[in-house]
Amino acid sequence: MKYPTISAGKNGSAQTLQFGGLNRRETGNEGEFSDMNNIAGGQNPCITVRKGRAEAFSVKDTSGKEVNIQAMIAPKYENGPLTAFTGVAGGAFYYNGEKTPFEDAGKTLPEDEKMKISGNDICLADFNGVIIICPQMYYFSYVPEPDTAVRKMEKGFYGAAVKAYSSGNPEEDAEVINYLEKANGWGDTFKSGDCIFLKGFEGDLAVNNTVSIDSKFEEADDSRPLSVVVQKIEGNKLYFQMTNRRGKLMVLKNGTKNASGQAATLDVYIPIPDMNWVCVHNNRLWGTNPNGEQIYASKLGDAFNFNTFAGLGTDSWYSEIGTKGGFVGIVSFRDSVVAFKRDFIHHVYGDKPSSFSIPTQIEDCGCIDIKSAAVAGGNLYFLGYRGFYAYTGGNATLISDKLNMTYTGAAAMTDGRNYYVHAQRSDGKTEFLKFDAELGAWYKEDDINLAGYVRWNNNLYAAEGGHVWRLDGDNSGVKWFFDTTVITEDTMQTKGVFDLFLRVDNKGGKDISVYILRDNGETRLCGTIKDDAFRTHRVPVRFQMGDSCKIRVEGTGDCVIHGIERTVYAGGKRYR
Repeated sequence: MKYPTISAGKNGSAQTLQFGGLNRRETGNEGEFSDMNNIAGGQNPCITVRKGRAEAFSVKDTSGKEVNIQAMIAPKYENGPLTAFTGVAGGAFYYNGEKTPFEDAGKTLPEDEKMKISGNDICLADFNGVIIICPQMYYFSYVPEPDTAVRKMEKGFYGAAVKAYSSGNPEEDAEVINYLEKANGWGDTFKSGDCIFLKGFEGDLAVNNTVSIDSKFEEADDSRPLSVVVQKIEGNKLYFQMTNRRGKLMVLKNGTKNASGQAATLDVYIPIPDMNWVCVHNNRLWGTNPNGEQIYASKLGDAFNFNTFAGLGTDSWYSEIGTKGGFVGIVSFRDSVVAFKRDFIHHVYGDKPSSFSIPTQIEDCGCIDIKSAAVAGGNLYFLGYRGFYAYTGGNATLISDKLNMTYTGAAAMTDGRNYYVHAQRSDGKTEFLKFDAELGAWYKEDDINLAGYVRWNNNLYAAEGGHVWRLDGDNSGVKWFFDTTVITEDTMQTKGVFDLFLRVDNKGGKDISVYILRDNGETRLCGTIKDDAFRTHRVPVRFQMGDSCKIRVEGTGDCVIHGIERTVYAGGKRYR
């Protein structure tokens, strides 16, 4: 601690004109606080009260009953203010406040049979006006016009009776022909460029089944197709190109010969990998396999295409991961993608499949809750086993040692400069914290339990229960306090405080109370500031001799503290 030294037998004064943040360790520096509530900082070097929370909107079902919010998103390809909820609440999807039905295989399901979106580990991503719901892998499109239902990303034909045809020799020809013929045609389910999956071939045709990339243990030898891409649809015929893992052209085979009208019952569909978390980065949808074995990137500009491997810069991509454990999540960070496990950080570099790489894997430091990940001030912040970390691309740096607390989960958001996080403590309590990335200081607001955040038009919105609050409201009713760290004046001599002087801009005009706590004893009221002017106030303190003290200031409403000065008398040493 750095405090002015007071000589014995003399009066001295000490000023605090530069305030820091929260420091709950046993000792702290001048200007730091051992405890606080509803303090936001942000106007360095002053200490300020947080903004109020005004209800922006709530979420109710058709009966008018409030429903709990599980995940929230702001449709970023819309204009205007944010006036209604978009996201998942009560197991249902809402778009701009309207509950949206689920549709499966072209049929809208009855209310009691609908697909419910369960759990709180739900990830929402906006890909060019298509909202992806993960890990269920549903989607809702609102561009150019809102769709009528939530649908599965995977789509196609299951148990379809087809005939398989091929011609050409991939060893000699630059192009070969493959197609499936199905009575009643293929409708508008597929389009040119879609990557499809063929499953169900048997006997001599079994070699034509597409290899899955959901596991690194799946066999993917050169005789099996890895990528099947639609070329065109003409009447009942679906034309496509097949390539193996090396990008070599393949034909539909019937034993050693080309297929020539052999009948089969197939599943022909657009495959979507099993992903537990997704993010959007450089016009691709990225995701992690929950088994911890794969990281995926979609085809450029196409969130529904993960199996195109034609050797082009627009191809989809995947990488096998050898570290232990499942993935916790994935985020876009600067010009890269970062995927987390609990004990590892995987940083994906590059801008196209030929350059995508994971050259380093940071060990012994990972993320335990991906909802805690957010970018502020150019750094990626997240919660690990030991606390909150800042990551810039190298080693992660622990930044929460002054909080002196262990956390088990968190949900975070940023306004660009500050990192806001609702944190679940190991003692069962919760707290809403703010980290000022420029000052490196923590502030505690309160213990509100927030489920998630969105940022819209440079404003933050937070979900609690069935309510969404805007975090820049009137703070006239906000009750606040702060306790200084232990003040010892850097001397073992006994000392006492005569007066306290506070330079205060009491914008709210309400009473501000000033307390002294001596030697961790009871807290004693010294005086109350009632003036709403911006000026310095003197608070007399009855002479008390002791080894240390804390100062507590509390009030209600808008207020800015510019400085605190204390007049101190140091005496002799007193031992026990």
